Amino acid sequence: MRVELILLVATLAAISGCARRGPEPIALTLYYEIVCPSCPESAKSEALANQVLWLGRIHDHVTARAIDVMHGSGLSELAAEAADRNVDLTALPLPILFVGSDVHSGFDAIERTLEAW
Repeated sequence: MRVELILLVATLAAISGCARRGPEPIALTLYYEIVCPSCPESAKSEALANQVLWLGRIHDHVTARAIDVMHGSGLSELAAEAADRNVDLTALPLPILFVGSDVHSGFDAIERTLEAW
């Protein structure tokens, strides 16, 4: 009887520990471009970047970055991340979203991915 009680208490402790942990941490990194601020595609890119950053603000387990490849070190950061992940950038149109170990490219694919959040 004592062994069963110990096993029951250990099982309940494990279950409650799992429930408190929450979701696994995940990183979102969006690489996009703002070619001309008044162009529709640039406005769409900026809205996408804001959406990614917003997800990082509302979810404790999500870290989010949005990097414009046309400014600062954005292009070299994209090249470095792609090299680290063995991703061929020549086959992927911008914007590019890295979600954990997954890669999504193009507005449609990224919007579908973000809708799941």
